[in-house]
Amino acid sequence: MDEQLITLLETRGLPCYKQGSLTNEDTYPLSFFTFFLTSADEEYYDNEPTICKYQYIIYYYTNDITTLDEEIRQTRKLLRDNEIQTSMPVDALSDEDTHIGKMFFAYATK
Repeated sequence: MDEQLITLLETRGLPCYKQGSLTNEDTYPLSFFTFFLTSADEEYYDNEPTICKYQYIIYYYTNDITTLDEEIRQTRKLLRDNEIQTSMPVDALSDEDTHIGKMFFAYATK
């Protein structure tokens, strides 16, 4: 599921990283996505897994406040169009003074 999520997010023309993979030595891109898998719960039938329900937190960081809300809106639409439900976005803290961010939950079943 991680690969599918990365592929979808990168169609927005921005890099996508697993949350925490950028180090202090890395230069932050001007705008980018990160994600964090918070749960992956399997459902079973006859002792065999039949589906898995994934919950991610998607973060968008940018140094351009004018793009923040529109990028989040377009990204949530992209995910919903690909059968990934989303929550409403909220502000996200940034480790870099030059960047601001928002985050939302994404829910997928595979």
